[in-house]
Amino acid sequence: MEDNENLENLVKREIDRLHIPPTIRGHSYLVYIVEQAALTPDRLTGITKDLYRETARQFHTNWNAVERSSRSAIALCWASDAGRKRLCTLAGCQLTERPSTSAFVRTVAMYIVNCFSSDA
Repeated sequence: MEDNENLENLVKREIDRLHIPPTIRGHSYLVYIVEQAALTPDRLTGITKDLYRETARQFHTNWNAVERSSRSAIALCWASDAGRKRLCTLAGCQLTERPSTSAFVRTVAMYIVNCFSSDA
């Protein structure tokens, strides 16, 4: 994935389609985390120790705030019927409970990776 601007726009569009408003901090954090995971999927195994901390440095905050805001954003997605339906579409299955942050990021990042690979 070489076109980072296209990647960022695609991720932002998906996060918006998941009914996570750009007015909350978790939106920006999730966009950044999903971008990083899409660029390097191996980083998904260290989301807490790696991606939260990097995101915190990027946004000049602490990793606890990143984690809390990301969870809150995902809760908003889950609370929205349209957001939940879109997330299930991205996951390719019916989800019965709100995903963890790791599962959410993995789902969105892998969808993005598949979009990019199908465009190539």
